[in-house]
Amino acid sequence: MVDREGLLTDLNKDDAEYTVNPIFLDINIKSINDTKEVFNQKISPFLFYILKKDSKLCFIIKQINYDDINGLFFSEYDKKKIIFGKRIDYKYLENCLFELKNTLKEKNMYDKYNVFDFSFNKRIILKYE
Repeated sequence: MVDREGLLTDLNKDDAEYTVNPIFLDINIKSINDTKEVFNQKISPFLFYILKKDSKLCFIIKQINYDDINGLFFSEYDKKKIIFGKRIDYKYLENCLFELKNTLKEKNMYDKYNVFDFSFNKRIILKYE
């Protein structure tokens, strides 16, 4: 939930499960739907996931975005754009992302791509925009 000031409230979970480290994110929503509704339905669950202590995504994300075409995507501090689309299996996607990054770094191909698109169920699209 989001309160009137736009702050996340009511985790309704054990606080020990979440990180207490402050994070600063730029969040952009471009949708024909109500922004607060999109935030509560699309962005908020992702924020709760990345704030979990076992998530490695929390400290690499610079900006979270949502639009009606791409769905959920975010930018990393190393200028990579990661597209999760409308998928919500965040733990699986996070594992795939870090496995892909490690593989590309081992093969010295990491810098050849700046977009990793995980929005498809059976494939990952790598491209440079």
